[in-house]
Amino acid sequence: MYLWWSLLMIIKCVLAHNTPSSPPMLIWGIDIPQPESIFRYMKTFDLVRLLRPIQKDYMIVVYLASELTAKDINCPSCFPAMSQILPVVYFSQVEKPLRALNHLSRGSLKPGLTWHSLPMDGSEIDLEKEIRCQIGSIHGFNFGDRNMQAHDATIAAVLEVLKSCHIIHIYTALEEEATALRRRRVYSMSSLRHSHTDNINVIFTGDVGLKADPTNLTILRHELAIVGVQKIIQAKEIKLGHVVRYNRTYVKLKTGNDSLQMGLVGVQTVKKGFVLALKTDMGHMLIECLPVGGSWFITRIVFNTNMTFYPREMTVFSFQHSLCCQSVTAYSDEGWRVTLYSFHLDVMRKSSDSGYNPEYVPKPCWHCDKYISSVLSQSIFALAILFLVLCVGLIMLWDIGRNRFVQNVNDPDLHIKTDT
Repeated sequence: MYLWWSLLMIIKCVLAHNTPSSPPMLIWGIDIPQPESIFRYMKTFDLVRLLRPIQKDYMIVVYLASELTAKDINCPSCFPAMSQILPVVYFSQVEKPLRALNHLSRGSLKPGLTWHSLPMDGSEIDLEKEIRCQIGSIHGFNFGDRNMQAHDATIAAVLEVLKSCHIIHIYTALEEEATALRRRRVYSMSSLRHSHTDNINVIFTGDVGLKADPTNLTILRHELAIVGVQKIIQAKEIKLGHVVRYNRTYVKLKTGNDSLQMGLVGVQTVKKGFVLALKTDMGHMLIECLPVGGSWFITRIVFNTNMTFYPREMTVFSFQHSLCCQSVTAYSDEGWRVTLYSFHLDVMRKSSDSGYNPEYVPKPCWHCDKYISSVLSQSIFALAILFLVLCVGLIMLWDIGRNRFVQNVNDPDLHIKTDT
C-alpha cells in the first residue's frame, strides 16, 4: 500500500512540475459563447475546436506579447481603442495558444501562420501592402515586449486597414509571466504535498525565492569582502490550531560607503574568522563565519542586536571559492526566520586582493545546493534500519528446524539400531 501511494505521489509531483504555460487571451470581432467562469482553464485543442468552425468565414489576426498576466488584460486604460469594440471574449488561461494556432493554420487556405515583422527602429510600416483581406487565412504580429498601449495602437491600425473584412482579432502572449507561472507551479506542488492530510490546513503566503539574477543583486564592497544579495525576508511563524501562517517583512539593504563593515576574530587577518555587518533599514545584520577544516562555516546570524538565528543546514565553502547560494535561511528559538536570497560572498585572504578593486575577478563559485536534505537522510537511515531488521528476521526463519548439535565420534549414528 505504501509503495503504491509513493508511486502515485511521484506521478502527481511530476505532473505538477510540468504545469504548462497558460497566458490570458482576448478575442474581438465575433460573438462566441462566454466561458462559464473567468477562472476556467482552456486546453490547447479546446481552442482549436472553438475556432475551426468559424475559420472559413473569417480572417484571423493574432497579436503576441512577450508575457502577459490576467492583471495586464484587466486594464481598460491600456486598450483605449480596442476597449470600444464589441463583442469581446476573455479567457483567463489558455494552454499554449501558439501551438493551437499553428494546428489551426494547417487547415487554412495558406498553410502556416503568416508573420509580419515590426521595424526595430520604431518607424511605421505600410499595413495596406503588408496585410490584405483573405478569408480563412491566419496572420500574426509578434511584438516581443509588454508595451500594451503600443500594441493597442497597432491593433487599431490593422482594424482600420481591414475594416471592410470579416476579421477576428486575438490578443495573447507567447508565454505566461514567469513569476505567475512559478507561483502556480509552487502552489500546485504545495497542494499535492498536503493533500493527504485533510485535517491540517496549511496556508502558504507567497515568496519562495527566485533564481539568481545578476541584474537584481545589491552589491556591497569592503576591503576584505564582497557581498551580493537579491533580497532579504524576515518571517514570523504563527500557528492558530492547525493553521500555519507566516508574517513576512522585506528587509531593505542600505547602500553607501559604510553599508558593509567587517570585524575580525584575529588581530589583522581573516584566518581566524570574521563577522560581516550589513546595514539595513531595520538595523544591522551580523553574519558570523568561522574557519572549520579548511573551509568557512556560517555559524549564526544576529539581526538588530536582539535576535539570533542559527542555520539548520551546514553552509560551508572552501577558502579557494566564493559562496553562491540560491537562499540561506536561519531560524531563531522564538519562531522567527530570516532568508537571504541569491546570497554571494567572496572573502579576500591575500593581502594583494581588495574588494574595492574594479578589476578583481571573484573566485569560482561554491554552490550550496542541497543534494541530500535532512529529511531525505533521515528517511534513508530509517529504511536501512528496517532493511536490517527484515534481513535478521529472514535469517531466523531460515534457521528454524535445523539441528545445531554436533555428534560425538564415539556415539552411534542417529536413528540406527545396534546390538550393543
